[in-house]
Amino acid sequence: SSLRGSAASDGSADVSCRTEDAGDSTTLLYSVIRLIFRATGFVFYATTECHGVEDFPAAGEPTLLCFNHGNGLADPLCLIKATPRMVRFCAKDTLWKVPIMGTLIRNSGAVPIYRQREHGDQAKDRNLEVFRTVIEVLRAGGCLGFAPEGVSRFLPYMEQPFKTGVARIALEAVRQSTEAGAADFKVNVVPVGLAFTHREKFRSDLCMSYCEPIVVDAAYAARFGDSFEAAKALTCRLSADLEAVTINAPDWGVIRCGITAARLHQAADSQLTLKQYLSLLRGWVEVLKLAPADASGGSGGGGGGG
Repeated sequence: SSLRGSAASDGSADVSCRTEDAGDSTTLLYSVIRLIFRATGFVFYATTECHGVEDFPAAGEPTLLCFNHGNGLADPLCLIKATPRMVRFCAKDTLWKVPIMGTLIRNSGAVPIYRQREHGDQAKDRNLEVFRTVIEVLRAGGCLGFAPEGVSRFLPYMEQPFKTGVARIALEAVRQSTEAGAADFKVNVVPVGLAFTHREKFRSDLCMSYCEPIVVDAAYAARFGDSFEAAKALTCRLSADLEAVTINAPDWGVIRCGITAARLHQAADSQLTLKQYLSLLRGWVEVLKLAPADASGGSGGGGGGG
């Protein structure tokens, strides 16, 4: 069994979760979807480097996978194909209505999120049920995927500030489990940076960086005066970890200048890995961000990096 969104009577996605559904076993359909995504990724990306995934929390450990979200549906595709566990992503419920894609999303164990722009005043009540569902999945040892930016936009930087939903979910799962007598319960919050050389282009390159888990337990929560402060601190830590493994520039002009500088910096006979090249590019972008705005090439349209 798996956690799945199904079609509600009003045509929107619905979510239900039985206790036996909330665990961490990978379903056959999810395995098939992963194989399809791996084949798709092999064709689309010329190079894919994946770092740190060997330290991903083991099956049965409550985990929140958090990623930068600048490439639409390609982001969960990349994460599903690389992450060794079944990841249940939270996504806007309108995706359930998309032909073919809706079927894949339904059978990947995804959880629908209801936005006010589509559902008005009903969105809040529906999302309370979603909140209860994801807490149940975590307490059963499942793995959930979230984009703290909230939405996907084709930008040269991550949208800031991050939403605190991920932190509040982790802290609430710890609170409920502690009150139920599971004093050693913990949630692993794992930041994953997705960096593309040309995210929108065929045969571009992808570097995935799985960061060290941020462990959230009763001791972590007790360090702060209240849950609001704890959620704020956890969100700031998550933001800093993702900033360290992604490339963030104020505009595309800085990205283009950074690419030129990195290529000039690299010795003609050197063979850098993708991670090494992106680290060099990130360093130059950080230097260029200190320069006057008009010295970085303007804020023109899209370009490489991300």
